Amino acid sequence: MEVKAILFDTRSIQQYIFAGNKLKTNIGASYIVDRLFSDVLIDGVLNRLGYGIEKDAWKTSSALAIETDASVRCEVGYIGGGKALVLFQPEEDTAVVIREFTKEVLLKYPGLLTGAAAGTLCLGEGKEKFQSSLDELYKKLKQNQNRYAPVTSIPYTGLTVPCKLSGGTADIWDRNMLSGEKEFVDAGIMAKLQETAMMAKDAMTKKFKNILAGKFAFPDSLEDLGQIETEDYVAIVHIDGNNMGIRFGACKDFLKLKKLSLDVADKCQKSFGKLLQSIIAEYDAQKENKSFGFKRCGTGDGSKSYLPIRPLILGGDDVTFVCMGRMALEYTRRYISYMEADEGVRIDCCGGIAILNTSYPFFRGYEMAEQLCGEAKKRSRREKKMLEDKEKKKAEDISSSWLDFALLHGEQAPDISDIRSQEYSGVLGNMHFGPYKVFTPASNSANKRYDIDKLLAGIRLLPQAMANNKIKELRAVLARDAHAMERFVEQLCRNGGALPLIEGWEGYSRQLWCREAEAQEMATPYVDIIEMMKFTDDTGRLSV
Repeated sequence: MEVKAILFDTRSIQQYIFAGNKLKTNIGASYIVDRLFSDVLIDGVLNRLGYGIEKDAWKTSSALAIETDASVRCEVGYIGGGKALVLFQPEEDTAVVIREFTKEVLLKYPGLLTGAAAGTLCLGEGKEKFQSSLDELYKKLKQNQNRYAPVTSIPYTGLTVPCKLSGGTADIWDRNMLSGEKEFVDAGIMAKLQETAMMAKDAMTKKFKNILAGKFAFPDSLEDLGQIETEDYVAIVHIDGNNMGIRFGACKDFLKLKKLSLDVADKCQKSFGKLLQSIIAEYDAQKENKSFGFKRCGTGDGSKSYLPIRPLILGGDDVTFVCMGRMALEYTRRYISYMEADEGVRIDCCGGIAILNTSYPFFRGYEMAEQLCGEAKKRSRREKKMLEDKEKKKAEDISSSWLDFALLHGEQAPDISDIRSQEYSGVLGNMHFGPYKVFTPASNSANKRYDIDKLLAGIRLLPQAMANNKIKELRAVLARDAHAMERFVEQLCRNGGALPLIEGWEGYSRQLWCREAEAQEMATPYVDIIEMMKFTDDTGRLSV
């Protein structure tokens, strides 16, 4: 059976969400993207055209009604990953639906790019025909993206007032001071602020209401993430699943495709819920630590404690959250471990952590987090290729989760590879040791040298073994030649000191730099350890 189908797509999602430099606009934009198809497409367009669809019915249906019931004029196939697939009977006019949807988005959410492809989908005629027709729909969507570049916001001419939050044309008067003061703002920014004020905050709270238990709340401002004035750093964390395209491509019928989409979204939400539970469990102990500046909102009995984390994108295998810089490494490690657990669908993934000052441009920070995630994925793909050849396994059957991080400050090159070549070059090689591998029970045993737990152990043990002045001296020596490092280690031993012994990193404690095999480049983990010391719990650190 052939039916008409429209594949809708939300384009440049990250650019839309992170276009403003206020967390409130990012939160509102994330909510808009998350609810776009259910609120605008189903409630706002399809039902206005008389199709009478319940927006969440597609999640619970065990079969496609349109396949067996000719009276069903339209049915939502699935929504997920920034896409929506809607099926129609052959006599329906799909062009009207596309026109009405894109017009509604243009008027309601300026700046948000969407795409669409109309075609036919083969149902119940064999897995090959279904997959072939679905592939053709995706191909057409890609062609449309490359062919059309719609203008969805008023261009900034230089003669109009620029919006302080986005740099676009300030064409809407903010009479309710949603931006913080009465001023003209970009229409797209205003839409995001309105969603934050009305719906976005409550929506995320409802998702995790059993965990928050009326005692905790997500912050709406970067300043409320728990950092202290002397260490005013936050982190943008971007995490993405590995080989998800292969997994979805392997679904040879519609119901399997929908089930995988729902299972992935469910695993993502449950894993983030586990992360929240772990944060709440240690909250009281960290509150007593002077390195944490947790805040509260509200007054009296209704007051709540702000959590040091705020999810921004939480859909499918693609996750982005912002948190206090001090805990970013640990939170990322935990979330990846929860995603790899055997409960439900197991997803190995990679993460990028951009640590930056609160005043640093937010979109620039997100771009860097994406690049860092890409660096981690390169290492994951390399490991999977090696194991595919060695153990004859498929890439999607190999668990290989990695993470990478960078500290951003001032004027730096736009590319992470340039930053590392300019700022992390020593006489013996590149001083950044990562990316690091997150080992779980499902992981293979390769690359234990890069175990994230070794880095965390070094961060904990180095300040216990050496005073701050010696750590600063170590940082300077690492960029110099082998003779300077040899003298440093000798002097340290004569004074009764020693670098901490970390299992698997014993060679580095003796020589600072070394290689495990002749083919490998010289490397040292100590620069990463020193840089990340201020971004972890500093209990037990020695004074100068």
